[in-house]
Amino acid sequence: MLVSFAIENFRSFLDETVFSMECESVSELQELNTFVSGKWCLLKSSFIYGKNAGGKSNLLKGIAKMRDILLHSFDDSYRLQTDRFAFKEGAEKRPTKFEIEFLTEYSGGPRKFRYGFEIQGDKIYSEWLFITHERETRIFSRESASKKDIVITKKYGELKKFVEFTNPNVLFLSVINKIGSVDLVKTVFDYFLSMIIIDASRFPTSLTAARLYEDKTLYEKTVNFMREADQGISGLEIRREEFEDVEAYFKDITGRRNDLEIDITQVHDGRDGSKKFLSYDVFTSHEMYNADRSMKAKILCDLRDFESEGTKKFFKILGPVVDALTHGKVILIDEIDSKLHPLLVEALIDKFNSISENSKNAQMICNTHNPLILESKKVRRDQFWFVDKNELGESSLYRLTDFTNVRKDLNLKKAYLLGQFDGIPKMRF
Repeated sequence: MLVSFAIENFRSFLDETVFSMECESVSELQELNTFVSGKWCLLKSSFIYGKNAGGKSNLLKGIAKMRDILLHSFDDSYRLQTDRFAFKEGAEKRPTKFEIEFLTEYSGGPRKFRYGFEIQGDKIYSEWLFITHERETRIFSRESASKKDIVITKKYGELKKFVEFTNPNVLFLSVINKIGSVDLVKTVFDYFLSMIIIDASRFPTSLTAARLYEDKTLYEKTVNFMREADQGISGLEIRREEFEDVEAYFKDITGRRNDLEIDITQVHDGRDGSKKFLSYDVFTSHEMYNADRSMKAKILCDLRDFESEGTKKFFKILGPVVDALTHGKVILIDEIDSKLHPLLVEALIDKFNSISENSKNAQMICNTHNPLILESKKVRRDQFWFVDKNELGESSLYRLTDFTNVRKDLNLKKAYLLGQFDGIPKMRF
């Protein structure tokens, strides 16, 4: 589970900025919205507010970028590059920093890992990994791009054999994972691989369709969720087609569809080395009635052509959401409320802030403009964050609990829209 994330000199965040899922000293909704793992109390969900172009998305992009570098820095074709702050002289000379703290099962219990690195130009500036049992212990640290400056704690001496394979533009942790088999490092990589990061405004239908086609448990849970949300949908049917000839594939889909974004995603390597293109079609099931309003039959409707944009988006993000809830994953959603009714967003929130629906303590972090969440009685004050950008283009992040005298009965929606917490557009007309 995510404990905290820090970035520095990345996109609109110049100075070090820390986002945390640790609970504050807030008493409300302790049983529903929080959970305890070991000695840590964490939140099940958090919501980030801010004006357009204020930097909300950049925070989630920072986590995505950190993961991307870790997973691919060892690849020959990967170019080590970050988007530094562009609007201050000298920022290009400062390193970009990423650091994450997370809890995961290791060595017989929940352990907290703290991993981070800094990048200067196209080289690793520094790197570190710590683990906390009773106290925090260093596993290794790296003080420059040179492999000679990698220091490994004696207890983890087995990692020394990987030092010689570490180049200036490759993370030491990536090297170990790529060419070795070390349970401790695999635990860290498994955590990053399990994180779900999506842009809800551009998430393709086919990714959810493919996941549900392969996993019947997720399929059933998703169908039930659609019914609960009162979409007028009684069921779903997902069909998959395989194409070996790419030209025939594109000719077929362009002849049948106006919207290509939904299905062109997966290339499957057959056992004989051949490649197959997989296409997914999603149909919603609706009930047809007689004149006396008794049900006559069920009809199938193409999701792309028949359903509203809101329903299509709801289906798209349900796959990742149900996956997170089922397996206890961390999901980060950018633009969760785009095209979604506020009550549907609230339904998603309720799933995470629940004991029965979220038994594995999945966490949801999302950017939103939805002011109705602020006045919800189902969300704690420490679950709200705000991003604001100053006249120099620098974003800052702060928590609702950073403000003094924020009472339980304060109308947060009204206070936010009046600018009490900043993070709103300042109109000049």
